[in-house]
Amino acid sequence: GVPQAAAAEAALLQWRQREEERWRGALKKREGEVLAALGKEWEAKEAERERASARQRRGLAAAEAELRGKVAELEREQRRMRGVEAALTAKVAAAEQKAAHEAALRQATHQGELAAAQAALGQASGKVAMLEERLAAAEAREVRQEEEARATRQAEAAAAAKAAALQAETARLEVTLHEARAKLDGAVSAAEQRKQQALAAHRDLQRLEAEVRESESARLRSQLLDERCEKEQLQLRRQADQERASLAAEAAEVQRLKAQLSQLEAAAPPQRPLLGMGGGG
Repeated sequence: GVPQAAAAEAALLQWRQREEERWRGALKKREGEVLAALGKEWEAKEAERERASARQRRGLAAAEAELRGKVAELEREQRRMRGVEAALTAKVAAAEQKAAHEAALRQATHQGELAAAQAALGQASGKVAMLEERLAAAEAREVRQEEEARATRQAEAAAAAKAAALQAETARLEVTLHEARAKLDGAVSAAEQRKQQALAAHRDLQRLEAEVRESESARLRSQLLDERCEKEQLQLRRQADQERASLAAEAAEVQRLKAQLSQLEAAAPPQRPLLGMGGGG
């Protein structure tokens, strides 16, 4: 009757409670096993992640050291190139100063030589003019002496006609004729000397004109030397510009390497603390 049904219901309830407790125990055990497996898997993954992070940090440290070495090397090279640029600038300045000094010296020397040549030419021209005047005067005297000689010869002819009556006068005229001839020979000799002096002055004038032409040739050579100095200065400026362009390219490479280093540092993952896994009770 009713007591048996109640007993059966109580037995069923107890069985259900025992099954539920057994099921809960099994579920709790399974849950513990799953959590333990998950913990081990998490620890393994964290260890692998830590090892990968350590490898990445070592790689980044090596890359950073290499980049820092390259940056230091480029900075040393940049300092060396700045020294080279300063040396080239000093060399260009020295070459320009030397060229200017040499040009000034050449110009002063050329002007002095030209002034001296012009002065010598003026003196020679004056000397030639004076000698030409003396030569004209000598020629005039020679003409007068020739006229006197003709008159003397005419007098001698007249005296020869009167030789018989005028022997004393003829002797005196012969003495006069001898003296006149001596004077004529002296005048001819003096005129010949003056002519030689005039020829020598003319040769001096030609020599001075040749010196003036040589001075002009020296001026042209000086101009060519100035043009060559200007070409050398232009070449030195081009070399300095090339060195500056190389320095600018190296500076850009340094900036690029620094930017790359900053990107690598920013891309490195932050270190994570290990999480402790507690077992469920």
